[in-house]
Amino acid sequence: MHVMRSHGHFVGALGLFVAVSLFALFSFWSSTNDYVNHLYASVNDSVVVDGMKMGEEVKEVVEIFTDVSSKHINGGAIEALYNKGIIKGYTDGGFHPDNTINRAEFMVVVTNAVDSDFGGLTLGDCCTDVSDEWYSTFMCYGKQEGWIKGYEDGSCRPESSVTRAEAIKIAYEAMNFEVCGNVEEAPFSDVALDDWFAPYACAAKEGGVIPRAGQFNGNTALTRAQVSQIVFNMLDL
Repeated sequence: MHVMRSHGHFVGALGLFVAVSLFALFSFWSSTNDYVNHLYASVNDSVVVDGMKMGEEVKEVVEIFTDVSSKHINGGAIEALYNKGIIKGYTDGGFHPDNTINRAEFMVVVTNAVDSDFGGLTLGDCCTDVSDEWYSTFMCYGKQEGWIKGYEDGSCRPESSVTRAEAIKIAYEAMNFEVCGNVEEAPFSDVALDDWFAPYACAAKEGGVIPRAGQFNGNTALTRAQVSQIVFNMLDL
């Protein structure tokens, strides 16, 4: 009788061990299969901005701003620049991605992007329309460094919307990137060889900063989201 009870206990323990082992193997196979499927989905999906592939892997964009969802076409660039302290939002919690950005605001973005050090200086009175405003140090520093020159009438037009041509030129100057020396072929159908911004448009096309297909649209006023994408592409974040 004692032997029979021992044998029964052994069979029961063996059955329990087999059941636990099978459950563990099934759980491992299931979780591994889910991980592989997720990995391939991440690699095969890509963020495309105006026809350009932006990276090999898609990651969920943290919804930092109330008006920039994880599916926003420039969401990854906006998030990256925010995390680097290059851009900020508004007190209402939004980023206002579709609002056009003016020249003063763009100068703030660019100086943040290159981590400019003003040395505690407060700059101003560098243009007829720039004196001691909140943006005066940024505008005047940019003029001091040669990023901008101002206009023939002595103004800098800080409140005017920044155009694509202006933004590309200022960013290339601020980041000290090389531009095309001799533009022998128009980089875009709407860019003439003698346009002042042709070398910058050429460099931006060759460097993948802007899409290679389509027109340059140099006089188009840029939105905050578009500026974020351009700066993101140039910094290669």
